[in-house]
Amino acid sequence: MNENYFDLFYRLKAAAPTALGVEETEEERRDRIRRDILDPIVHDIERGARGAIPAAVARCYLGNFSASPKALEVVKGYAETKKEKRDEGINFIIQGNAGVGKTHLAAALTWELLVKSPRMNVDFWPIVDLVSLAKAVFEDDGQARFRLEDMGLMDFVVLDDLGQERRTDWTRELIFTLISRRYNNRRPTIVTTNLESAEIADRYGDSVASRLFGGGAVVLKFGAGAADFRMKGGA
Repeated sequence: MNENYFDLFYRLKAAAPTALGVEETEEERRDRIRRDILDPIVHDIERGARGAIPAAVARCYLGNFSASPKALEVVKGYAETKKEKRDEGINFIIQGNAGVGKTHLAAALTWELLVKSPRMNVDFWPIVDLVSLAKAVFEDDGQARFRLEDMGLMDFVVLDDLGQERRTDWTRELIFTLISRRYNNRRPTIVTTNLESAEIADRYGDSVASRLFGGGAVVLKFGAGAADFRMKGGA
C-alpha cells in the first residue's frame, strides 16, 4: 500500500457515514475498525508535532496555503523526498519579503516531516528565540547547557526569520557554529529569510553562505512583487 497511515486515517474519517440508524456495510465496518486503531496513533503524533511548532503557526499546513501554487509544489516535492534530502544534507532556503508566506511554508513543511512516514526529528526555531535561549544558558555561570551538538545531529532544523536577530559577533559565531556542525554531519537546515544570498555572506561570512546554498540546496525565492499573504488572511 502506497498510502501512509496518516493519510489513510483522514481518508477513512472523511468517508465515515454520518447518517444515524443506517446499517453499515461490511466494508464500512472494516474501515471503522481500521479508523479506530489508527485514531490514537495519529493523535499522539499530532500532539508531538504541535509541541515542536510555535503556536502562532501550528495550524499552517500545505492544504491551507494558497498564495503561490508554484511555491507549494516546490515544498511538496521536498517533503516527498525527505529521506533522500536528509541523507544527502540538502538544505531548503525560502527567501522573500515579509508577509509572502515563508513561515507558513516552513511550518507546513515541518508538519510533513514530523507526521508522515518516514517520520523525522525536527527542531523549529524562530531565530530570535534561539539566540535568546542560547545566550541565557551560556551566561548562566558559564554553563553551556544549551547543546548545539544535539541540534547538529537532528534530522532537520528550521531557522525561521534568519537575519532578524541582533547583529553581534556572538550571534554570528552561534549561527556559524550551528550551520557548520549540521553541514559537517550532512544534515539539512531549512531557513526562511528576507536576506539575499550576498547579504547572508556579508552578515555571517562567506562560509555560512556557501554551506547554506551549496551542495544542491533547494532555493525558493519570492520576487519583490509577491503579495503579502498575511494581508489576505494567511499566516
